[in-house]
Amino acid sequence: MTRDKKTDVLGVSTSRGGQFQRLNERITPDARGLSTIFGVAGVLHFLRPAVFDSIVPGWVPVSARCATYVSGAAELGLAYALRKPHTRSIAGYVAAAFLVAVFPANVEMMRQWVPQSRRKAVVSVMRLPLQIPLIYGAWRVGKRNVA
Repeated sequence: MTRDKKTDVLGVSTSRGGQFQRLNERITPDARGLSTIFGVAGVLHFLRPAVFDSIVPGWVPVSARCATYVSGAAELGLAYALRKPHTRSIAGYVAAAFLVAVFPANVEMMRQWVPQSRRKAVVSVMRLPLQIPLIYGAWRVGKRNVA
């Protein structure tokens, strides 16, 4: 059976001559940075769930704790997938969609924090526009790693 530049699950590619070649495993700074952000945030969802529970919008159809754990698990999965060359492209696109999906939690955080203190107001307001380069960076990781 001859395989022409197909890739198996382990990330090994065969050339026409049947010799195995390793896929390019170099990770871009964008992918490394996003992976680190998602990894740290994912771990924090499990270490300090109450912080995240408090910013889950009331219209979310599951309990705040469930939403916290599901989003934390998703972030850990994305952190891992962004590190692997054979999943990096789809992970970039999924990460961009994920960041859009959790944007309402950032708005909820701002709504709650602005009246509490000046520092919390600045942090929560500044987080909103910072989501744009994160979303764009995730999209670029997806686009850059398309085979």
